[in-house]
Amino acid sequence: RTNQILVAKNQPSNIKKNNAKIKNEINKALSIVNNYLNKSFNKNQNLAFLFLRSRLHLKLDNKEKAIKDLEEALAIRDFDIGWFTFAQINEKENNIKKAILGYSNYLYIVAMQPRNLAGQILFKAIESKLLNLLFSLAIKNHPKISPDKIKQYKTTIIQLFNKHEYKNAFEKLEKCITKEQCGNEKKLLKVQKLNSSKSFKKAANVTKQEFLKNPNNDVWLETLHDLYHKGLDSADMIAILQEIEKKHPNNLMTLLYLADMFTRTEQTTKAIKYHNKALSLADDIYTKTSLCYQLGILYYETKQFKAMEAILQTGKNFGLDYAPLINLLSYHYSSNKKTVAQAQILIDNVLEQYPNNPHFLDTQARIFYKQKKYTQALSILEKIILEEKNDLTIVKHLAKTYQKVGNTNQAIAYIKQAAKITYDIKKKKKYTALAHHWGHKKNETKSHMLCRR
Repeated sequence: RTNQILVAKNQPSNIKKNNAKIKNEINKALSIVNNYLNKSFNKNQNLAFLFLRSRLHLKLDNKEKAIKDLEEALAIRDFDIGWFTFAQINEKENNIKKAILGYSNYLYIVAMQPRNLAGQILFKAIESKLLNLLFSLAIKNHPKISPDKIKQYKTTIIQLFNKHEYKNAFEKLEKCITKEQCGNEKKLLKVQKLNSSKSFKKAANVTKQEFLKNPNNDVWLETLHDLYHKGLDSADMIAILQEIEKKHPNNLMTLLYLADMFTRTEQTTKAIKYHNKALSLADDIYTKTSLCYQLGILYYETKQFKAMEAILQTGKNFGLDYAPLINLLSYHYSSNKKTVAQAQILIDNVLEQYPNNPHFLDTQARIFYKQKKYTQALSILEKIILEEKNDLTIVKHLAKTYQKVGNTNQAIAYIKQAAKITYDIKKKKKYTALAHHWGHKKNETKSHMLCRR
């Protein structure tokens, strides 16, 4: 037992000694190889020694010198193990282009040689590695390349591999992508020309046709969206998107654009329909959470409060702690005396992350208002109105709170402001009537006071 402990204690020093000894032996070997290469005049014989020196440099973790020796050796003659080592070093150093060059040349040489089963397995493994490296570099160079195009290009590259044309693979892949991008650029230029002449509908139809040819290339939907902002009529935009949807009903981006367009044009029922369609197809929690939030707003506007609460709870359960969604749920809970405490817990969480956000602070003010803590609500609202002078909700809340604390003049001033800034005719009439009502009540109170005197 004692001997075991002593051996364990001495191990680190033994390892250090062994490492030092190995390093010393490698340096001796390097010295011999350097001596030979300095005296040698036969370049063909130098190849083996240059490769050996490269391996020794690798043992000492001197990759720069190792690659230099490999490049010199490979300049004398191509040989499989040289290119394989060259590829491995460069792959580890993240020099992907050089790694591709190394593996391409290695496979080209080995493809002509007889192989046993183990050799065939290694060969296929290196082919697979080269394919992955080719596409990782292609995607890095062209980040907007669509998944469908990647599949298409992979088929082309595998056909080259079957012919052992490894050296041409990267150039062929780049040409395919560049050719398509040039084609896209020409088509986009056509759209831009139509756009500049304000032929928005024609430009939109060209864009639609291109998207239908390649529904996974988001550039065409982005172009269509840009045309809408430049002047394309919303009805034309919706008609084109719905035509696309008929042919590609499961294209998420089309559904998202339709949901957005119906929201913008205040077609709330259709907006809800398309948000739900998109939600059923979305596969990441960020998109899902955002869609739940937007649906929550739409349900709130149409007074579908049960549906609103359910969808906001669904979004909350995705676990992103998305502050606008939690704030909206808190705002909803603040309307009901039974859930005000729950509303406070939610808004505490939000304000911990965003203590100065005026919209989240407005929810806190609303909770105070519902609890009849009017002074505390007013303290918040007077502060945030300085930042959000034209926010209808904040202006309306401030008016109502002033009315509760007995400051009728300010209450009337702010409810009139609310009537002025709203585009909703019903709300405009409601706030104007409220201003008259508060004014009438104030005059009645004054009259009553005078009579008592």
